[in-house]
Amino acid sequence: MKNGRKIAGFWFLIWMLWANQSTFAQLVIDQNTSAAQILEQLVGSGVSITNIQINCPSDRDNGLSFGRFVNNDVNLPLDSGIVLSTGRVATIPGFQSNFIVVSHEWTGTQGDADLQALAGIAIEDACVISFDINPVGNQLLFNYTFASEEYPDFTPCNQQNFNDAFAFFISGPQPGGGNYNKRNIALIPGTNQPVSINTVNACTNTQYYQSNLGGQTLSYNAYTRNLVAQVEVVPCQNYTLFLKIGDGGDESFDSAVFIEQINSFVPTLTAPELTLVEDCNQADIQLSRPQSSRAESFLLDIEGDLVINEDFTMAVDGQIINALPFTVNFAIGQTLKIL
Repeated sequence: MKNGRKIAGFWFLIWMLWANQSTFAQLVIDQNTSAAQILEQLVGSGVSITNIQINCPSDRDNGLSFGRFVNNDVNLPLDSGIVLSTGRVATIPGFQSNFIVVSHEWTGTQGDADLQALAGIAIEDACVISFDINPVGNQLLFNYTFASEEYPDFTPCNQQNFNDAFAFFISGPQPGGGNYNKRNIALIPGTNQPVSINTVNACTNTQYYQSNLGGQTLSYNAYTRNLVAQVEVVPCQNYTLFLKIGDGGDESFDSAVFIEQINSFVPTLTAPELTLVEDCNQADIQLSRPQSSRAESFLLDIEGDLVINEDFTMAVDGQIINALPFTVNFAIGQTLKIL
């Protein structure tokens, strides 16, 4: 058990203060949520989701550890979505306190082997939502925020090393060959380092950390910001996603992860409309795409009866195009091609 600044003797007083404050909280949590409603909340642009499974702690007296949320002008950097917690989601809205507000010790709840391997510590109170997902684009992505009572005391900043664990694991075909086998996609941007209490805090990767000490609408002591889970996929293939969170080491000091809808965008390419007259004029055609941090390829084709190298000629990057369709390749950061 983690001891220190949490004092059990103040439990009744703090509960009364929270109950009074929650009336005015602007973060709305709905724990009366079915699997179908969770599925509907997760479906974004360009994805279909089926076969949703929910395996999370709950009991008649204390409610559920998962639900839906709507953010009405709370500091939490997400608008709406689902939330998974190691405690009761009904107690998430409210003021931040130096005493236990959110924590709840479920009785005889499950661990999780994947989270235990990731965190290197025994896991309890695991909440797991899994489902099959089929994307239309070549990438899956969604915004998320991790929040915890373990901040800031139980971090490396204070020579502590406790880790409530969470992860988003994906399985399915990997572009270029092979398969993802429960690969974690909740990572520090630009690294293979999992997001956790130890890797995002007041002294490490601080650009992704937000203190909530003294906050009036969210019970957790701090939370992450500006984080996106993303992974390259093969369009129109089936994948399985596992959204997981669990208490590390004991049942105290709960954490939660808030997740927005999941999207898969089809790459877009724009070109101007123009008229060319045979044997009369020539022109540059600009193909553009939005700014991107990844390489993409597009198939270029022309509708109609014109025949390339008979009725017209075309080149890109100094290379004559001899047949259509033709693959136009954009490098990382490149937004413009001229034909």
